[in-house]
Amino acid sequence: MGFAVLASYLVFARRTFQIRDDEVIFVIRFLGLEKRRRILKADVKSIKQIQDGGLGEDSFPSWAFEIHAPKRIRLIVRQPYPTSSWLGCILAAWAGVDFQKAPLP
Repeated sequence: MGFAVLASYLVFARRTFQIRDDEVIFVIRFLGLEKRRRILKADVKSIKQIQDGGLGEDSFPSWAFEIHAPKRIRLIVRQPYPTSSWLGCILAAWAGVDFQKAPLP
């Protein structure tokens, strides 16, 4: 049962984001539930791309990015390199901070 719920979440959860002048809001919707994460532009110190898959026994290489604000926040996980790189560059430009790309394996 737990695997079915996790698989359903990974496939059917809808992830969106809104970039506003002073904040970015990430929203995850699944089965009528909604989770929001709000990050103020003034709090963002840097954005870093990291590899989060394809290591060890995981054969699917994937990347995420972390926003370094008061807390480290990992967002947009398990994505192809170009997707996380593209969005990381856009958010870094919006926040006026450095974007540290991960090296390709």
